[in-house]
Amino acid sequence: MVYRLAVGISVLLMVGVAEGCHTWEPDADTRDLVLPFVGAVPYPPAGLQSTCPQERLSLLVAITKTPAMSGYNGDHVQRAVTRLNRALSNSRLNWSVEVTTRINVQDPDDSASMKDIHTELESGGGRWAYLLQPRQADLFAIAVGGRPKDYHGVARIAAGPNTAVTVIHADQAFDDKAIGLAHEFGHLAGIRHQDDPEEIPDRQGHAYATKLNRTVTGAPGPRSLFFSHPPDHGTEDWSNAVAVMQKTLPYLAGFHCESMAEAAAP
Repeated sequence: MVYRLAVGISVLLMVGVAEGCHTWEPDADTRDLVLPFVGAVPYPPAGLQSTCPQERLSLLVAITKTPAMSGYNGDHVQRAVTRLNRALSNSRLNWSVEVTTRINVQDPDDSASMKDIHTELESGGGRWAYLLQPRQADLFAIAVGGRPKDYHGVARIAAGPNTAVTVIHADQAFDDKAIGLAHEFGHLAGIRHQDDPEEIPDRQGHAYATKLNRTVTGAPGPRSLFFSHPPDHGTEDWSNAVAVMQKTLPYLAGFHCESMAEAAAP
């Protein structure tokens, strides 16, 4: 009886967190594109400057100027970031994300796919270079709309300084209770979908899923605003997102201030 009660409480906690209940399900013909990890395992971040902000990351959000995006504004961005921070807090991660810059940008090619935009950003920005150079934040997100929805988000697992970018479809990031921004952030921080067989750079970096619910980086289906909090929402060997993010977040937090330090060096 005690065991059944404990299981029931655990399920209720996962399903019933305020604004952490069922949020959105991608259309059947869309999904997010999770690009593979590249490079050497980046953490622990031995080179992190002591002056870099601890337990805080900066985010630049660019909203493309198209008719389909006319209904989105800074309030939508802030609500999406609030949901992301709630997922961090619910997971007992003492980190927060701050929007340091929000830019409305002219979409230079509204026929380009989200994958093409992401490839361009990782290659130095191309037509988007002015958003990245000089570096204004640790992480970058470009919200698009009004194009064929080939993916609802594109991000690389465990981002490095030149790959800390995500391209996300606006309705997945900004619509009421949408958690797409938190989902893609999880990928940048090293967390894969629950059924992704890859284990690099960290075997523990997977979402946790039950038949009823998934953590925020799970795919697809109803999700809760948790990355994980073992043993409540994870397993020690496969889906301990908190353990992974405790290693990756300090690394991500150094991208902006380290670039500033390099620019200031004689």
